[in-house]
Amino acid sequence: MILAILMAFCLTANADNVTKTYDLTFNGIEVTNKFDIQLIKADEHSVTVEVDTEYAPYLSVTTEAGILKVRFKKLPIKMQIMKDSFKMVIRTPMLNFIDLSGACKLTCTDEFDLGMNNFRASVSGASTVNTLKIKTIDASVRLSGNSRVFIDGEFADFEAKVEGASRLTFNGRASDFDAEVAASSELNVTGVLQDVNIDVKGASKAEFMGQGVDLDATVSGASRLKAEEFPVTNAKIEAKGASNVTVDASESLKADISGASACKYRDRAGIRLNPAISGGGSFKTL
Repeated sequence: MILAILMAFCLTANADNVTKTYDLTFNGIEVTNKFDIQLIKADEHSVTVEVDTEYAPYLSVTTEAGILKVRFKKLPIKMQIMKDSFKMVIRTPMLNFIDLSGACKLTCTDEFDLGMNNFRASVSGASTVNTLKIKTIDASVRLSGNSRVFIDGEFADFEAKVEGASRLTFNGRASDFDAEVAASSELNVTGVLQDVNIDVKGASKAEFMGQGVDLDATVSGASRLKAEEFPVTNAKIEAKGASNVTVDASESLKADISGASACKYRDRAGIRLNPAISGGGSFKTL
């Protein structure tokens, strides 16, 4: 009897779900609403989506200008607040674009080598990407709305904007690394970079580990830049408000410290220091 009850329960649970498979061609993805996405690098394109039966009539899976678009259309108000995530498996040989919103979660263990193609990503609405492995010439990543992104790869130019209590974790290499971190957000970087230009503001935090060549940083509004484990050749620091900076430069360090900000640097033999301190700012060794 117990076995019969369990079998009946499984049949009922399966009957509540609908699985749809789509044969579409695309090089980017745009997903809205609460989907748990498994991204797989494959020779052929395919999309498989599993949703509750009541949501199936509202599911829209299309392509537009090479972008796979998955969403619910004309969803009744009572169904817009989703308790559980829906499952999706995406297979594609190429990935140039990602746009996730509405508490999506994307996981991937494969690496995409894009060659000379650019990569763009926009992640918002408490969505998560873990881990995106990319190798390309130029990449741009935008995070907002308490989102989380883990990215690993090699880039000639890498640009990031992190805001709205979001967090970006970067591991890899880049010739030019530009980042803006704002509105209580966080940036964690481990890697080998050449030219780093970063703006940290609005009670945000950025931490660098690895090594670089040139570091140009503006830190303001009770924010923090932690870079004492990221040795560079030259550093230029502007710290204002009530910000805090730690840095390690071997040849030159130019610092403009104002307000209640503080800059601490690792004492290196032969380093050229050029500090400008005003207000209650401080400039001293670690």
